[in-house]
Amino acid sequence: MAALAWAGRFTVCAIAWVVAAGCQTALAQNTPLPESGAATSTHPAADQTTNSTSPNKSLVLQEGDTIRVSFPGEPSLDTTQTIRRDGKITLELIGEYDAAGKTPAGMEAELKSLYGSQLMNNEVTVAVQSSAFVIFITGAIGRPGKLVSERPLTPLQALIESGVDDTRSNLKAIQIIRTDEAGHTVHYKLNLYNVLHKMDAQMPTFVLKPYDIIRVPERFSFY
Repeated sequence: MAALAWAGRFTVCAIAWVVAAGCQTALAQNTPLPESGAATSTHPAADQTTNSTSPNKSLVLQEGDTIRVSFPGEPSLDTTQTIRRDGKITLELIGEYDAAGKTPAGMEAELKSLYGSQLMNNEVTVAVQSSAFVIFITGAIGRPGKLVSERPLTPLQALIESGVDDTRSNLKAIQIIRTDEAGHTVHYKLNLYNVLHKMDAQMPTFVLKPYDIIRVPERFSFY
């Protein structure tokens, strides 16, 4: 009898252990874990898949984004375009349209109003198909050339991505070369040395734009 009682207790404990292990396994399988090495993103379009089947209606469109504008009631007006440097695209019947700075949802509402009675079915959908932030870096940098990102970068982030060398890069005289909407070339100068070497230094309030050129001069003097 004692042996039977001991065997019964052993069986109950074994069943309890299996149930507990199964619960822990279920918890582990249903608990999302952060991806190893995933970078923190500041771009509204970088935290979701930018394609026509799952668009994020709250992201802000920018030059360089490729968008598809669809008219379910008038498919001949459908178009896929990349937002130009001036922030515009060209649409049938209404011509030039400022897309940059708007959300897809806001653009849909505005296009419905602009087309108005010209559409049999007053439906418009806007989907982001790709989003790329392209800049160019030259000079005293580890990896000069084109830098493509899925999110906007600060000048310092762009330099770090391209392999800034503190021993040869003159961080006090970083140059930004930009071509504006009218085709004019504009030059800017930034001092990023303090940001890296002084604890209380503030990041310069400068916003890079797609297709900016960053020139990193050689460092010839001691700091």
